[in-house]
Amino acid sequence: MKSLYKKLAAFQAEVPIVAKRTQGYGYKYADLASVVETIQPLLKKHGLGYYQSPSHEGMVTVLFDADSGEEIKSVVPMPEGIELKGMNPFQVDGSRITYYRRYALCCLLGLVADEDTDAAGEYVPKAATERTNNGKCGLPVKAYFDMLDKAQSHSFQEQKNTLKLIYGELVKRGLRSEDDMANFLDYLTKQDESSINSVDEKMRKFLLSL
Repeated sequence: MKSLYKKLAAFQAEVPIVAKRTQGYGYKYADLASVVETIQPLLKKHGLGYYQSPSHEGMVTVLFDADSGEEIKSVVPMPEGIELKGMNPFQVDGSRITYYRRYALCCLLGLVADEDTDAAGEYVPKAATERTNNGKCGLPVKAYFDMLDKAQSHSFQEQKNTLKLIYGELVKRGLRSEDDMANFLDYLTKQDESSINSVDEKMRKFLLSL
């Protein structure tokens, strides 16, 4: 494996931080296209290649040395039961594969790239709508979800106010800082009626993660 490791080290010494061109929830991330665009010339330069394939194990990624035939295999488990708002099962599966291709490739090559959903919709666990008790940190998740549901049937401004109110509660509970709140408010002011539902879904995922 000496040849492959030597080439990988040379690749990592040259590869830049991948440009983060896509807007996420208050941050930017590098999507799969940006990752591939950045790494392909350097992989070719150092005689490296890779291939990926989803399997029952998860996302399989293999990095290989075209000269020696040496290879490194990585398998990242992919969860089932994912739902993305506004997508049919085929679109959801495609989005899931895209996300794990990017994630697995970045991990194997040691690239710097932020977390993202790689999807037009947002990850919504099936249990979200069935949750009736508090979250891990004692948050009244069900109550917050009810507030978000109610706001969706009202005005755009009502949705924004509800999101502000919930984030303010997170700050009061010490789960987010005042600086985080300022950044969130700045992010929220940039949203319009076409993007506010995406913010809503991201907030729901965030609440469930606490």
